[in-house]
Parts: sequence; C-alpha cells; structure tokens
Amino acid sequence: MQSRFMAYLHLRWGLELSQKNDEAAEFLHDFLRDGPKHSTECVSLGNSAIKTSYRIDWWRDILNHLGGSAFKKGNEWHWRLRPDNVEANTADIGERKEDSQVTHLSFADHPSLDAIKG
Repeated sequence: MQSRFMAYLHLRWGLELSQKNDEAAEFLHDFLRDGPKHSTECVSLGNSAIKTSYRIDWWRDILNHLGGSAFKKGNEWHWRLRPDNVEANTADIGERKEDSQVTHLSFADHPSLDAIKG
C-alpha cells in the first residue's frame, strides 16, 4: 500500500517509480523534513535504510523528483527540499539569507533525468 506522500508524487509528476525509488523518496522526504543535510550523509544513511548501495547520482535523481535542490556551503554539498514540500524551517531560511557563500543548484534540468522521465 502506498503512502499518501508517494501517491502525491505519482500524481504530481506522473512517475512510475520502482519500489526502491519509492523507498528512497520516502526516506529522503522524511530525512530532509527538518532542514538541509550533508549530501554524503543522505546517501550513506539512505543506502542503509533501504538496504542498497546506490551512488550519489542516483540519490540526486531521487532528490530532484522530490523537488529538492543541492547547495554548496564552503566546500561541502548539502541537500534540501523546497519549502512547499515541507514546513519551512525558519531558522534555516534565515541562516541561508545571511550566508553569502552559498551557491544554489537545482537538478531539474539534469540530462540524466530524461531517461528516467521517459
């Protein structure tokens, strides 16, 4: 049985996600709900949670399907969800506005997504 969140994803993007994709999307959504996390932490804990060993590019595609984005702070990459996908963490939003060294990057137009989108 699908969760409400996965049903929402299927309706919004018309995705036919595999079971592992579903599990990964649910994990990332729950894990990033409280705010941005280091990208390697997302991949490491995500692989443990769904019992896989997928590479970071696969996880970035899942992040993109969730409407998430990556940003670089210093020399480290972090992932987050869009505020309309989760309740905004106001402390995190204020911190991002004050940090002038944050570079934002969306994977919405990533070329590898064409094969996934069909």
